[in-house]
Amino acid sequence: VQRPWRVFARRAAAKIFAVIYVGIVCSTPGGALFFQERIGKDGKLFRVFKFRTMHRYQSIEMKKAATQLSHNRKLLKLDPDPRVTFFGKLLRRSSFDELPQLFNVLLGDMSLVGPRPLVSFMVNLDDPRSCTRHSVLPGITGYWQIYARHLNTSIESMYPYDLRYVAEISPLVDLKILWLTIPTVISKRGAW
Repeated sequence: VQRPWRVFARRAAAKIFAVIYVGIVCSTPGGALFFQERIGKDGKLFRVFKFRTMHRYQSIEMKKAATQLSHNRKLLKLDPDPRVTFFGKLLRRSSFDELPQLFNVLLGDMSLVGPRPLVSFMVNLDDPRSCTRHSVLPGITGYWQIYARHLNTSIESMYPYDLRYVAEISPLVDLKILWLTIPTVISKRGAW
């Protein structure tokens, strides 16, 4: 017998996913989902799922922005980023672009809480901090996301928060971070 709250949660999630899907495909050409290779636990590569927030077909200006980002390993985001669509900005501000990462959690590549998964060119696995950071599953949310994403967009700014999480990891810490994520998402603090 299905519990009523589970049925409600599934229906609500399906409706949210459907609205976002329609919003993306109606606002810009291309598919609604975005897949990207990221570094996971112990340096293992996996494909992260996200809702697409950028133009699929990019102008010269947009390609220059991507080049600037890839040449500066310490930079996580550009502000403003010409590659991001209008609807994509709304998704990022609400953090709804991250919802498909729940599938990564179900697949065992990610956890709800942990360090943010990074693309390989941003990670130096020879750095002891990186090795420590990647000794746990990456997460959808974490200390950096709730305390510092609004202050800074550098990889260096993530290390103290991620290393603190690895040192303190426990179910109670995860619950605390999940609880603190709610006001962070509602306030849109640090969302791009």
